[in-house]
Amino acid sequence: MILTSPQRRALVAIDTFLASGETRANFRAERGCGLTALLQYLVDINGMGAVPTDFVIAQNSPIEVSANSVCRTVWLVDRATDCSEAAMQHGTVISAVRPQSRCVIDLQPMTCDELADFLRRQQATLNGRMVTYTDTAVRELHRQTAGRVALLMPQMARVLQTLSHLGESQVDTALVTACQGEARRAA
Repeated sequence: MILTSPQRRALVAIDTFLASGETRANFRAERGCGLTALLQYLVDINGMGAVPTDFVIAQNSPIEVSANSVCRTVWLVDRATDCSEAAMQHGTVISAVRPQSRCVIDLQPMTCDELADFLRRQQATLNGRMVTYTDTAVRELHRQTAGRVALLMPQMARVLQTLSHLGESQVDTALVTACQGEARRAA
């Protein structure tokens, strides 16, 4: 998984939080900025920092407290999770729903430059050629998505599919605009 720059900054903030010894932190994230993807990424990696860490997404039920003393458990609570206060008193919790912590981990939309970097790091290829984006196409994608990865990914899929049909490898503003219009007609 390729993380956005804001997601990578949030990972650094999570690492700093874990090293601090604090047990409560809150995510502050606008919808569509990749919080759910970041939580899944944390679950998929094998630990973080010097202490073995097991990240667990608390699913719509009370959190069961782990008695595992070998591994630190960090409960990740998203907006859709219903977890009991008693469960949150045990272990380390990073929550998107409980604004009661001094430690806040921000996850903001991407800037236009960050979006351009994210597109470059995707390294998409079509017909053996690297896909490139004109500067104006990047600005248009940023305007359409407001830097939110949840809006960007489906738009990129439409753009790449259309680009493939055209046999081209460069994305320009006209293509981005046409794909947005296509998405509106489909909705």
